Amino acid sequence: MSNPFNLFFSYTGTVQFVCKKSLDTALSSIYKLISDQKYSSSDEVLFRPRLKGKISKSEVILHRVVPAFGNYLTKPIFYGKFVEKNGALVLKGSFLISRFSRTSFLIGTLILFLLECLFISSMIFSSDQLQTKLLFVCFIPVTYSLVVAVHLLLKRLNRGDVKWISNEIESALQ
Repeated sequence: MSNPFNLFFSYTGTVQFVCKKSLDTALSSIYKLISDQKYSSSDEVLFRPRLKGKISKSEVILHRVVPAFGNYLTKPIFYGKFVEKNGALVLKGSFLISRFSRTSFLIGTLILFLLECLFISSMIFSSDQLQTKLLFVCFIPVTYSLVVAVHLLLKRLNRGDVKWISNEIESALQ
């Protein structure tokens, strides 16, 4: 997990949840968690966190939803699958930011890199003063650094979701 991209996009390494049930029973238990939503007041509808996602025999994708405070870009999403390990059923996966966010960030990084190359080449052939050239060339790295800082801050604020989702998964698999 020392790869910078993994550190940037991942909340955890590989995690495992031991299941004491059969595969079909485990799938139905998790499905009940994400579909069985009963509310006693409007406050619960607006502010009560709930587990949502997609479940199949080949893939489990789960994330925490807090309706009034959505943050799809950096929230942890559990991507996993059921595997058999030493005769026991195990839900194995990791917590990452969404695939859309990872793809968007990588495409944005590529575009900004290409723009920076254009700025540097235009700076070399420009007859402007050195201060203007440096300001022009430093704009993208400074902006990119701010975007990375905001991303890391939001990622840090969402760390509690990993524990919450893990607790929900553990309770469903017991």
